[in-house]
Amino acid sequence: EADLDRIAVFAPDGTAVPAQFRALEEWREAGQEPGSIKWLLVTFLADVPAGERATYRLRPGANPAPDAPAEPVDGLGPFRLHLTNPDGEEFTDADVAGVDREVVETGPVRSCVKLESPSSHETFGFIAWVYTYAGLDRTDLTVVLKNTPNERLGPFYFRDFSVAVQADGREYLLGGEPGSTVSGRLGDEPVYLYQASCGTEQWEEFGGGNYRDALVMDWSQDKEIAKAGVCSFRGWRAKSGEGRLAEGHYALGWGGLRGEGGRTAVLFTRHFRENYPSAVEVAPGRVISRLLPTYYTGYEGLHWLDDSTRKRFDLSLQHHADLESERADGLAEAFNKPLVAHPGLEWLRATGIFGDMHGARVAADVQVKDWPHNYGGGSRFPVHANWVTFGGTTIDRIRRRYHDLSMNSFLRSGDPWAVYQLMIRTYHTSSLTPLWLDDYQHPRDRLNVRHYLGLARGAGEYREGTRHRGWRTGNLAHFDCQELFDAWRLFGDPLALDAVHDVGSYSQNYVLYRKEGGGTIAGTRSDGHPMSNLGEAHRVTGRRDFLESLSEMSEVAWNQVDKERGFYGVMPRWEGGQDNHDKPFMMAQVMRGLREYWKLTHCRRTLDLILGMHDFIQFDAMPRHPDDGSTYAHTYIVKLDLSAEELRESLAQTARQQEEERPNSPRPALIRETMWAYEQTGERRHWDDLNRMMPAIYRADGRNRQRFAWLAAWLEERADEEPEPPPAITDLEAEALGDGRVRLTWTTPENAADIHVKHAERPMVERAWPDQVETHVNWWAAEHVAGVPEPAEPGERASMVVEGLEPGRRVFSARAFSPERVRAPLGAMAEVDVR
Repeated sequence: EADLDRIAVFAPDGTAVPAQFRALEEWREAGQEPGSIKWLLVTFLADVPAGERATYRLRPGANPAPDAPAEPVDGLGPFRLHLTNPDGEEFTDADVAGVDREVVETGPVRSCVKLESPSSHETFGFIAWVYTYAGLDRTDLTVVLKNTPNERLGPFYFRDFSVAVQADGREYLLGGEPGSTVSGRLGDEPVYLYQASCGTEQWEEFGGGNYRDALVMDWSQDKEIAKAGVCSFRGWRAKSGEGRLAEGHYALGWGGLRGEGGRTAVLFTRHFRENYPSAVEVAPGRVISRLLPTYYTGYEGLHWLDDSTRKRFDLSLQHHADLESERADGLAEAFNKPLVAHPGLEWLRATGIFGDMHGARVAADVQVKDWPHNYGGGSRFPVHANWVTFGGTTIDRIRRRYHDLSMNSFLRSGDPWAVYQLMIRTYHTSSLTPLWLDDYQHPRDRLNVRHYLGLARGAGEYREGTRHRGWRTGNLAHFDCQELFDAWRLFGDPLALDAVHDVGSYSQNYVLYRKEGGGTIAGTRSDGHPMSNLGEAHRVTGRRDFLESLSEMSEVAWNQVDKERGFYGVMPRWEGGQDNHDKPFMMAQVMRGLREYWKLTHCRRTLDLILGMHDFIQFDAMPRHPDDGSTYAHTYIVKLDLSAEELRESLAQTARQQEEERPNSPRPALIRETMWAYEQTGERRHWDDLNRMMPAIYRADGRNRQRFAWLAAWLEERADEEPEPPPAITDLEAEALGDGRVRLTWTTPENAADIHVKHAERPMVERAWPDQVETHVNWWAAEHVAGVPEPAEPGERASMVVEGLEPGRRVFSARAFSPERVRAPLGAMAEVDVR
């Protein structure tokens, strides 16, 4: 627990530097001290030469004040927003009504003002955050153009959306490719640099199988509308009137105006080239970033935002004396790739701040990769085949199915490249809102299942020659957005926080739908992702209603799962067939969501549910060689209509095939669940299965050796462990007291830190299916008893009274856990007739 008034940041020379602190998240896991800070945003000024490293230290001390503290701006400060409608009328932010102003940060190192207006088709709607800094002639802007009204208005059309700043001087500079600055002296007309396309050979492609730089994802058979949006040329061109000054493939996209005495005002736009079509313009007295520019010729020069959509841009206005073009290029690259600092990998491990690292080995000298100017077939960013393009920009790609990039890679390696990847993904998911409405309020707005991941309102009426710009609901079940939560933790990104509240509210709506008996959307993970999102949203925001909804969803999961066998049971058919089945790797998504609830509450029944689902995976989905029991992988599906003997033969046949052919690698999600099961129980069967998987991994390709290096490290670190379980409880006694009450008595075993008690209508075993399913009950699926007292001293008798039982036969069982979470074997059962 930190006293923010008594900590300071110390430079490499040992002097304290001005800093400001903001608690972004508290520890909310069960067993943690309430109110203690988990994520702390530290803002301070540092000047680190390119390619070098500096160590600043956070420790108790006096925080000095800067000579010139940052002051919040009035309104938008130096920025002016301009929008031109389809009829050629121009509106500015001064024409927008109902703008609310909030001071988010008051300095002293950085100040931030937030302004937000309602959505309006009469002018336009926006959200803006304006940042100023102590001692720097710099003002940053994050601006969001939005079309998120309470009622459906349809697409919002316009011809230009720009941010302009005032500047003096006649000498202009336009940033093309690094080292290709276009400069000269202004005449009476403006000069501009226009990035028309991605700059690659795919610049005129649309849809198709290569989504890297396709202009727009067109899902229709008729491509004529998409062709209307094809870019006018490849890359960028700088022009003065009709005269062409220069051209190239991609541009940094900064613009400057140099005044008397060499003082230059420079306007930078983050990811300028990736946000094509975009332009930077210098005119007498102004520098303009045309974010959605008037120079665009596709769709007859129209831009539009679909209903329930918003679009984000980041800009920086800086003033420098005697600014050379090479220095300006460096500032633009620095704005694209902000400096990333973290408290060190060993500290992260020691504090347990990120509990899913599994002790991964980290190279002593992390090689920081440069951000490539050209990647693969053209995009500057690594892409995935599932990405689709929205509105003709490469930055607006969303992995429609699995866009859950986390900080895990960064925390394991310290490589800033991993943070840039997360930042890129967040730039999209916190900006666009086809997945969530920023004006949705729970429970005022009740959505149905079709809206869980889709638009809450219809798309509205489109103009002739235009259509939905690339985005479709697509695969509704895959809704995971870990990057939003982690972007708030790493950067304090305010738009990510805004989206976190909306994601939580949408997930609450899904819980309501499932509680009221609604079927699932497309399988197991459609239940798992909302739980993960609710758990993370509760951690970030502290909203109790998110935790309550997560509790309700855990109840849905308990009711959903098959108590005899352990499968989740939501997949009546699969691709190309009619077989009744479940997909274990998708079950892992539910188990992950349930783990979020368990970590926040330590609910014992939730622990039992996860372990029971894992038993299904371990026994029904892991092919084992019939001779030595070797485990090679997890099967993609488990057919539920096979007999026990048919299932065993199917698994053995799969194991033989995997031995003869190229082995399949185990799925990471299922490996993590096996690791977690071992960590929670200490049972050797889980350890043995993890070790059996390693030969298959190393017989596969070299990529898998690297991919699963963390598992090898985890096994190596624990190779000498011999977890010792407490003895089984063998003398449990049950006495009926009447009125639905039963007294239980037992002798406390050695090394018992926790006692779990359960009851059922039949005796309990670890796994009943298939041989004992008619006569016994799975331990994990039996009724959990709350209020078990703390263990007595070893050898002493302990007792408790269980109340509220229905009359009839009940069988009780109790088992201990050691302080290291090693679970005792099942012991004696105690049968009683409840009266």
